[in-house]
Amino acid sequence: MTTSDEFAGLSKLLETSNSLALRFEVLARCSMTKAKGSFWRMVTLSADILPTNKPRYCMGVGYAEDLVVCSALGVDMYDCVFPTHTAYFGNTLVCTGSLVLRQGHFKDDMDPINKNCNCPTCKAYSRAYLHTIVTKDTTGCHLITIHNIAFQMRLMRDIRRAIVEDR
Repeated sequence: MTTSDEFAGLSKLLETSNSLALRFEVLARCSMTKAKGSFWRMVTLSADILPTNKPRYCMGVGYAEDLVVCSALGVDMYDCVFPTHTAYFGNTLVCTGSLVLRQGHFKDDMDPINKNCNCPTCKAYSRAYLHTIVTKDTTGCHLITIHNIAFQMRLMRDIRRAIVEDR
């Protein structure tokens, strides 16, 4: 699908949204594209046409960068399996992206996932311990999930604060 096809389809969808906006309290959009630029353009178009007095919900958005950008574009709510799904593969969310604790170089790393994180996982477990158990036991995935959700909650709190402070 070309970019012009994406926008032609989106225009038709958005026209329908205008009439639906009168009847529904929440309007949702999700992306049909994997390309960030196209996705953000679609979010911009959707947010521009949706009423500002109703929640704007974007499904399946979980990457930190997308949460920040989509919030700046006017999206209010998200849901996504990303923090839990990525934990299953030993991926922990950090400000610079993610750490893949299944990788061998973490076997002797006694630091927590993030020294500045106060989640139960970071307070009690090292990267080395998580590296050891993530490949052998689902407990590792559960502990990483706790951290990843705490990371997402902190990120959204910071986004809300930035909005309130008009930054």
